[in-house]
Amino acid sequence: MTDTSRYDAYSRPIAVPAAVPVPADVELKQLTNVARPVLTGNSVTGSLMTVTAGTWSEPAENLTITYDWLSPDGKVSSGGDSFVPNNTHVGSTITVLVTVSAPGYATSRVKVTAQKPVTAADPYQTKSPSINGVLRMGLIVEVSGGEWSDYPAGLSGTWQWLRDDVPVKGATGGSYHLRAEDVGKRISVSHTVTLNGRVLKTETVGAGSVAPAFLKAAKPTISGTVKVGKVLTARPGAWTQGTSFKYRWLRNGVPISGATSSTYKVRTADRDKRITVEVTGSRLGYTTVTQTSGAYFAR
Repeated sequence: MTDTSRYDAYSRPIAVPAAVPVPADVELKQLTNVARPVLTGNSVTGSLMTVTAGTWSEPAENLTITYDWLSPDGKVSSGGDSFVPNNTHVGSTITVLVTVSAPGYATSRVKVTAQKPVTAADPYQTKSPSINGVLRMGLIVEVSGGEWSDYPAGLSGTWQWLRDDVPVKGATGGSYHLRAEDVGKRISVSHTVTLNGRVLKTETVGAGSVAPAFLKAAKPTISGTVKVGKVLTARPGAWTQGTSFKYRWLRNGVPISGATSSTYKVRTADRDKRITVEVTGSRLGYTTVTQTSGAYFAR
């Protein structure tokens, strides 16, 4: 039907064409990836990994972005721009699929893959080692290895005992027999933990100074006749084997000049006086002990 409301210059009617509809299958434009997404973080269990969206031919504010972290079988194991691998991912290479869309554009996808497979995180120490036992010469002290978060195959430790920070030759076990040369010295132990030959931690545990052992002592006696001109002999008694002795003779509790051997010849000045002998025993690594005999009146 002709629209008679419109005419040309000669008053002839003009035909108005009907509107042309837009096809429903208009071709969408293609998004162009200008800079690829970047995957960062260590491929280690328990460590955070993140991915960027990259840059595209459309401004970021016009984009809708989703992230799919893929398991080895291709299934989605996580969403979002971050991911923390666990023990189930050990040996697998992490892949993330970045999907980008915008109005008027076809959806575009970029896959980013980590540079190496996931490895298990190193175990960490939860309790430090310590030295147990009494620090006294002749006794044995032991060291505990401390505790770790995990004990994977290949985890091992070594010991080195130290005397005033100097390694003791051959002392590389978990226990140590304290020696005479340790007395008065600071004993410690260096502990090195390795995982498949790689050092995880080295630390030194100190225990303090070593005390001397107790020396077994006895009360000495005097043999012989306590009479002017007679020779007396000091008898130490039963002491720790290997003890060395020093002697000092006394008159009424006062040391007699020059009387420092195990025997003593009674002098005129000793008549009617109390004669005693002090015996001092010593041995390397032991306490030094002095014992005094009973008194004998000289005639």
